Amino acid sequence: MTSSEAPLVAIVTPVYNGAPFLAETMSAVQAQRYPNLVHVVLDNASTDATGEILAQFRHARVPVRVTRNARTLPIGENWNAAVALVPEEAKYFRVLCADDLMAPEFVARLVDLAERRPEAIAVGCGLRHRQAEPTETYWEADREVFPGREAVRRVLSGTGLIIAHQVIFRRSVLDVRKPFFDDSLDAFDTDACFDLLRFGDWGFVHDVLATTRDHPETRSRTFLAETRMNASDHLLLLKRYAAFAFGADAGGDAIRQYRRVYLRKVLRWRVAAPRSLYERHLAVVKDDDERALLWQFLDAVADWPLTRLGLRRPRPPAPDSSPGATPASDADEPSPTAPQPPSGPLRTPPLAQDSA
Repeated sequence: MTSSEAPLVAIVTPVYNGAPFLAETMSAVQAQRYPNLVHVVLDNASTDATGEILAQFRHARVPVRVTRNARTLPIGENWNAAVALVPEEAKYFRVLCADDLMAPEFVARLVDLAERRPEAIAVGCGLRHRQAEPTETYWEADREVFPGREAVRRVLSGTGLIIAHQVIFRRSVLDVRKPFFDDSLDAFDTDACFDLLRFGDWGFVHDVLATTRDHPETRSRTFLAETRMNASDHLLLLKRYAAFAFGADAGGDAIRQYRRVYLRKVLRWRVAAPRSLYERHLAVVKDDDERALLWQFLDAVADWPLTRLGLRRPRPPAPDSSPGATPASDADEPSPTAPQPPSGPLRTPPLAQDSA
């Protein structure tokens, strides 16, 4: 396929003080074998050597379009500003974090699937999560496209994995979802992916073509480790998508069961964590009716013995679940399933019973 025949793909990199890893990420884009690419970079007013590194790619084979913010924006606002720079003539785009990597055939392989299967609105691939061994994604090897409802259901159930910043989307979605990222959630890219899967299918290339990094400055090592907001994001994702994924009745059961697990976490944080952590999460679950919230805490505490005595069903059924998924445990923070969530996209904890 020549560059004139291949649809344009935009690689979007929002970056703030990314000097330690940026050159390697930029080089991964230049190494792509796909013939029609543009690399869109938004520098979020970096104060390190980011600008000098970007200048080194000014005349690179893959065109690099650099924009710099006048001031540093919050991460969600910056990501929205970055995807807004995707050229209208592009057919596909992906967000590539400034410390992540992709194999030279990443774009070619994912675009090939998207071109062959137009029902796929988002396409991912096998990956190394946190630079470890290839991560178990649970998508069956004899299938390359999964209905959107099944994909969301399986991720929420812990029997499927989507790392949303290692996904190619059709550029047309930017015209219908504005802003593209809802930054009221820390998992704003997972939320965007789930929302789009209400209207299309999930495509998956099984070869390992992407790598997320692990280093002390990742968002999961800084903000998420301090705030545990991935636990609250899972509740918010359930509220938005459980009815779509499981159906109204089972979806309601899923929300109630996870809320009980989450409330027990909040109670433990009240005792064993800084008060600011407890208050942050209390604000997520607090209802206008204080008595209702008290009842929900009492119900959450009672749920553990009732479940162990067989007096309460431990979890709602999850259709199409793959065997061997690890149950969630509210003794583990935030999920017992390895690996732990990366920055931005989250591996949300499975819905299941917890242990004391």
